[in-house]
Amino acid sequence: MWQAPPSGGGGAGSTIQRTQYYPSGLPWAEGTGASVQNKKYNGKEFIEAHGLDEYDSQARMYYPAIMRTTTIDPLAEKYYHISSYAWCGNNPVNRVDLDGMSTNPIYNTYGDFMGTDDKGLQGKPIVMNQEYFYQGMKHEEAMKKDLAPNGGEEFFVAIPNIENYITFYYHYNSLPNRPDYDGFISINEGIAWAKSHPGALKNPTPDNMLYIDAAKLNFGKLSVSNIGLKEGDKQNRNLFNYVDLNSATSRASTYALGNTQIQLLDSSKGTVKLFTDNYDWNYHNSFKNGMPQGLRDNLIYLERIRAGLDDSHGFPIVMYGVGTIQMK
Repeated sequence: MWQAPPSGGGGAGSTIQRTQYYPSGLPWAEGTGASVQNKKYNGKEFIEAHGLDEYDSQARMYYPAIMRTTTIDPLAEKYYHISSYAWCGNNPVNRVDLDGMSTNPIYNTYGDFMGTDDKGLQGKPIVMNQEYFYQGMKHEEAMKKDLAPNGGEEFFVAIPNIENYITFYYHYNSLPNRPDYDGFISINEGIAWAKSHPGALKNPTPDNMLYIDAAKLNFGKLSVSNIGLKEGDKQNRNLFNYVDLNSATSRASTYALGNTQIQLLDSSKGTVKLFTDNYDWNYHNSFKNGMPQGLRDNLIYLERIRAGLDDSHGFPIVMYGVGTIQMK
C-alpha cells in the first residue's frame, strides 16, 4: 500500500495505491493508481517490458511468474545444490534477497576493507565513515550509515579519490576467492590460510582474519540438555568432547573452534552465540620430558608434524550469525 502525504500538517495521507501479491511477488490485485509507485515487492522496481514483468534487483532480474531469475546467480558456485536461477533459495516466504545474490562487506571512505556486519561477506558492499564501524554490527544499523545505498555512481561520491576507489573495487571483487566467503571453512582451508598468513595472530588485520557464520557450524552432540548453561549465560566449552566423527562439518567446526566461548541465547530453540576466537595450534600445557601433556596437546603435536605448522601459524576468527545446537 502506498499513501500520499497529507496536504496540510498532521493527519494521515490518503491511500492512492494498493497492491496484493502472490508469495512469489507477482501482483495479483491492484487498486486505483497502480502505476503511481513502481517500487513494489521487496522494494524493487517493477519493470513491464520485453514481454516480461520483472523486478530489477541489482545483480539479477527476477521474473516472479515462475519464481526464477532470468540470469545466473553470481554466487552460483557457492550454492551448487540449488538452481543457479533460483530466488531466495526457493523459499520467498521465509527469506529475502535484497540484491539478487544472497544476504556485507564494509569499507571506509578511503576504500579500505574494515570487516563485516552480522550478515557476512556476501552481498552489496557498504561504505561508511570509519568512526561508525564496529565488527559484527547489526546489518540494519550498517545500512543506516551506508553512504552508497543505491550503489553505482554513489560509490564514486562515497570514495572520491580514484586510487582509493580502485583499491576498493578490486578488493570487493576478490572476496569470492576467500575460503570464508560462504561463512564456513574446511580443515584444509584453515591450514592453507594460516600458512599463507604467518604472524596474523600477533598482527591481526581485517584482511588476514577469517569470518565464520555460526549458522553454518555443526556443534556435534552438544545440546541444550548437556551444555550446562542457562539462557543468557556464557562459558567456555571444549567441542572436542561433543564432536561427531562421522560428520565432516562437525570435525571442521571442532577443529576451528576447539575450546571456545559459547552463550546460550534461547533454550527453547537451541540457539547460541559465539565470540571472536583464535584458530591456532598452540599448546595449552607444559611439556614433560620433551613431550606434550594431555590429549589435546598430543593431538596438536601430531598435527604440527602432519601439516607442517609452528608457532607462527594461526589467525583470528570473527563470528557472526546465530548457531543452533541440539535440544537433547
